[in-house]
Amino acid sequence: MNKLDPRNIYDDLHQIPELGFEEFKTSAYLADKLETMGYKVTRNIGGTGVIGEIKGSEPGPVMMLRADMDALPFLIDGEKKNIHACGHDAHSAMLLAAASELVGKVKRGTLRILFQQGEETLKGALAVIDAGV
Repeated sequence: MNKLDPRNIYDDLHQIPELGFEEFKTSAYLADKLETMGYKVTRNIGGTGVIGEIKGSEPGPVMMLRADMDALPFLIDGEKKNIHACGHDAHSAMLLAAASELVGKVKRGTLRILFQQGEETLKGALAVIDAGV
């Protein structure tokens, strides 16, 4: 598996800013990349959340790393636009690149990679918790 370059991922995600619970393209992009790397992927966690999971060959603890996916709405020159003003595109890019580095290195326990929706609305974490994560 080739390691992913966070700059390329950032460039891709920066082009598709989506509001909380509307991260359809973003979550599909991230889920597809995780699947390509060999992660077991669960989509639509609490809405548009995504979890990738790799289990080691030995029992052990579960560790989860998370990133936010959502953008914010802005009025720019009288036009409504969604932008990644808080850098969630970079946050997701760095986590996805880290996930690519961790493939094949989980020997004991379980690694979960969570891409969380709706952080800006403060409802995304609750939706993920309510979904059992």
